[in-house]
Amino acid sequence: MDKFTFTGSFETDDAQVLSRLLQDGFKIPEPRTRVGRVGVEMVSESDGFYLFCHEAATRPGNPPRYLLEGSMSGALSPTRDRLQRLATLARERKVSMDLEFVQVNEEGDELSEPVIL
Repeated sequence: MDKFTFTGSFETDDAQVLSRLLQDGFKIPEPRTRVGRVGVEMVSESDGFYLFCHEAATRPGNPPRYLLEGSMSGALSPTRDRLQRLATLARERKVSMDLEFVQVNEEGDELSEPVIL
């Protein structure tokens, strides 16, 4: 089974909007949410899937930003489809975002070029 890591960022001032976007995009239950050192943190874990999203510190006057990182196991096509669904929903919901993924080995070394969605 292949393993992929993904990273991204989202510009939104509403953690609930982002939580719903992650649920709908990845088709996961509502992520566990808590207030961390800087702001809101969200985590979702299941067999072969891990997601961590947290509010990043920004300069005054800049829009709030959330950083996303995670991993999932499976074939390339369903992995790409799942991440593409998230990117498409973000655009439809007017949430500015960047998202990329890469195939990795068990040690986390990159095996492919990053794919930007």
